[in-house]
Amino acid sequence: MAQRNPERLLAYERIVEQIKNQLLAGELRPGDRLPTIVERAAELRLSQGSVREAYRALEHMGVLVVAQGRGTFVAEDLGSNDDILKRMQLQGGPTRAQLLEARRLLEPHAAALAAARATKAERQAILESSQAEDGRTLDVTEWTAHIMRFHHLIVLAAHNPVIAQMVTAIYELFEKTEPHPAENPVVREKGKHFHRLIALAIAEGDASAAESLMYQHIESVEKIL
Repeated sequence: MAQRNPERLLAYERIVEQIKNQLLAGELRPGDRLPTIVERAAELRLSQGSVREAYRALEHMGVLVVAQGRGTFVAEDLGSNDDILKRMQLQGGPTRAQLLEARRLLEPHAAALAAARATKAERQAILESSQAEDGRTLDVTEWTAHIMRFHHLIVLAAHNPVIAQMVTAIYELFEKTEPHPAENPVVREKGKHFHRLIALAIAEGDASAAESLMYQHIESVEKIL
């Protein structure tokens, strides 16, 4: 795993990073039992969901083993430190933070292109999509479909099929992360606010504002999560 600024890590990633460092330092050894989810959450003052997500990710990488009724243990066949690093880098899929980082690189520019290139019909469709939640509350499934449509309309309006394919691929991976961002009411409320502003900037052809607002939108999701 590449070294990253701890301040940019999500809560569960900090736990993964902590366990990795304990393994490399020899503080954790094959067969050692880890604290329960409740115990580690209390120790680190983090949510049990973050600990559960970290343990699940490490189990998927083959670093941890869950023994039903006994607890969670370090796998017996980890090998050398180089083996540990390779296992954690090659078998772990992209994290939510990495996907958001990729979105932050691509989508603001796509929004700027949409403001410059969108047809009248595309601008109207983006505006209408930003108003989808007005006057009613969407459940998680509906909200997910809504945000996918909103962002998809923008990348299509950028009229660059390469960017569209890249952003679509990122969203397909993003949808597999847990818990889903749409389950967080703060993400939803701020998203609604930013969607409206971004749509207005694109409708008015203001590329600079559209780019800046999209960057702020994605950055706000990162900070909340």
